[in-house]
Amino acid sequence: MKLIYYSLTTLWHNKATTAIKVVSFALGLGICIILFTRIAYDLSYDTCLNGYENLYQLKTDYKTAGNESGQIAECYGGLAGALLEELPDIVESATTVRDLGEDSFSTLDGERIHGQSLAIDSMFFATMGIEVLSGNPSLDMQQPGAIYVSSQFVNDFMHGENPVGRKLSFFDGEQEGTIKGIFKSLPSNNSLNSPDILFTLPQTRLGIWGYDRWDNQNRRMEITGNGWHSYIRLKDNDIDPKHLHRLINRVLVNHAPPTDDSSAEIFAIPIRKITLDDPNVRRLVFVMGAIALAIMLITALNYVLMSISSLSKRTKGIGVHKCCGAGDTAIGSMFFIETFVTIIIALLLMLVILFIASEPLESKIGITLNDLFSAGRAWIIVAVVAVITAIGVMIPVPIFTRIPVTSIFRRFSRNNPGWKRALLFVEIAAVALIFAWLCITTVQYIHICNIDKGYNPDRLVMMQTNQPEGMMSHLNNLPYVEGTAISFGSPIAQYPSRTVMDDSRNPIFSSRYDMCSPNIVELAEMQLKSGSLPQRDGEALVNEEFVRQYGLRDDSPEAMSGRFTVFLQNSPVNVTGIVKDFDIGGNRIHGISEPIIMTYTNESPAWFLIKLKEPFRKNFNALNKNLAESLGNDGWFTSSVKELEDAKNAPVRNIITIYCIALAVCIIITVIGLVGFIGDDIYRRSKEIAVRKINGASSRQIIELLCRDLMMTSVPATLIGTVVAWLSLREWFMQYTIVAPYIGVWYPVSAVTVLLAVTVTAILLTRRVALENPVVSLKSE
Repeated sequence: MKLIYYSLTTLWHNKATTAIKVVSFALGLGICIILFTRIAYDLSYDTCLNGYENLYQLKTDYKTAGNESGQIAECYGGLAGALLEELPDIVESATTVRDLGEDSFSTLDGERIHGQSLAIDSMFFATMGIEVLSGNPSLDMQQPGAIYVSSQFVNDFMHGENPVGRKLSFFDGEQEGTIKGIFKSLPSNNSLNSPDILFTLPQTRLGIWGYDRWDNQNRRMEITGNGWHSYIRLKDNDIDPKHLHRLINRVLVNHAPPTDDSSAEIFAIPIRKITLDDPNVRRLVFVMGAIALAIMLITALNYVLMSISSLSKRTKGIGVHKCCGAGDTAIGSMFFIETFVTIIIALLLMLVILFIASEPLESKIGITLNDLFSAGRAWIIVAVVAVITAIGVMIPVPIFTRIPVTSIFRRFSRNNPGWKRALLFVEIAAVALIFAWLCITTVQYIHICNIDKGYNPDRLVMMQTNQPEGMMSHLNNLPYVEGTAISFGSPIAQYPSRTVMDDSRNPIFSSRYDMCSPNIVELAEMQLKSGSLPQRDGEALVNEEFVRQYGLRDDSPEAMSGRFTVFLQNSPVNVTGIVKDFDIGGNRIHGISEPIIMTYTNESPAWFLIKLKEPFRKNFNALNKNLAESLGNDGWFTSSVKELEDAKNAPVRNIITIYCIALAVCIIITVIGLVGFIGDDIYRRSKEIAVRKINGASSRQIIELLCRDLMMTSVPATLIGTVVAWLSLREWFMQYTIVAPYIGVWYPVSAVTVLLAVTVTAILLTRRVALENPVVSLKSE
């Protein structure tokens, strides 16, 4: 108890220093714990599914006319059922799922509801390992109109009331269903996108999507990108993967034998590997892990540096303890208690800050703190605290225990400048490395979010309605509508696909496909490269990638004029113009350009693309109000293309936010460490400074003297850290074909920023002693 009392007394008597250490620890702990828990969050994808060890997702590699799709999630509608029926000794259960996305809005007693929805079969819950809170899905989901909702959905939209028996209308009011049961909500780190509403598959509209069919789905171009996802649960996960692969593809050949120009191969992948094998996830985890480790090291070394810097002020106190019988163990124990108490106070401060800033922080990082700091990840906080405590104690304790008893009667001159400069060198090098990393990656991510997409999403609105008659005229007559075009898709929401054939009707490649009015080019601000807009049925526009895959050179007469004929699904189409490539589905950042053919139509379909006048938000609300008055609450929905794009870029923007916070923390922690180091250096050299001033040294010369010594350590450390960052980031940039312009300039910018922070801190701290009367310093001697 005496040791605890003495340690707490020391902390209280040095309130200013303790406060600085607490703030430094709070910032470092906060960013380290957020990064480490985010890594654990990403690495625990799909562990929320019961029995995930036996759960596999099926992926298909489609080959058509020499083109290969690679492993994609879209499968044959009848695949899961066939595997369950023909492999009963291996497959315990199987399910077929269709992701309806968040655009599948439903209405509840006239109220519009937004929720992530899936179409599922009766084996879904048993296969996926999702807990059912009420209902009997094995029977309910075999009946048309059955709906299950999540427990979170019940809390959000039904205020905790029992929803069983209530009606929901869906598919824009075309169909109606009844809520039959409730399932336990999934956390956000799952590959099912945390669904809120589950529809039964036996619905009239789903029949056109080929559920339980095999015909015409062995061609990649027939798949729209929102096809069937299949999952199987094995009885024994120890089965040889190669043997399982052979059995599954034997079933496939029985139902969809290969043809001369097309074939497919099925791969069974453990559900846990779906996310973990994603190279983008692995790179992100590596970068965040390296940053978290570096910041943890910087935080610990910063504390060590401040502790050693305070050595000259604490020698007499330690000497007194030794005179009273304290041994090395007691001295080390007191320092350990001081460190531990400081870290605990910092941890409490961090939790208070997270609680106060929870809402803005959650909106910026895209994850709720409840999901991030779940009970299963509490060990991360304990581990980070333990590691920082160990490093913070391990280095200073041997130095403190070597202080002799004689330090009571004379100044303890062994200030360990070598130790301090070595620690400062390592800390600044680590800060320069992390600062360069964060600076360069943030610039690249910002460039990705703002890259030229080949079209302008601003003020564009997608609209779908089941009452399209006269809608085009109605929309164009609204005073806040700049223009309206017909389109069955959008660049951000993607398009369906069609087969492009040669003159002999042999498939060449798969192309995205849209039926649209010609004014969509002007409305979306696309660029017409050559030719003219289509004016009648049977005419179309194509993009540059379509021309390349069709085999036409840029200098060919067809490409120059923008006029040639192609066969689309056996039907001839006259191409009248070529537009420049534009981003489809967000693939442009990876250097992927997808071909698209945009055929002419003047019919009134269910889909419209509307461009509003400024101010957008006011006019968007006015449009929704007008549609509600004209069409009622059912049978239509609108979406801002810009907001959909922002939602798609949200993960990247969340990373930018985390990195910017880490940048600020690095600089603050470095400045805090410099305060202790420079303060001790001034205290140790106060007599020298006073003598120099008496001998005629100016205040500027004193500042230059102290700063020059600091720069001799800081400059080489910063250069080494920046060079290491450049070497390590070269491989990271290999994943991108589009890189921010002049990205190399940001390496010296980051280095100069670190040195500038060091220099400004040094000048501000040395200015007071440089201007002080030297007599005051000599009196203290």
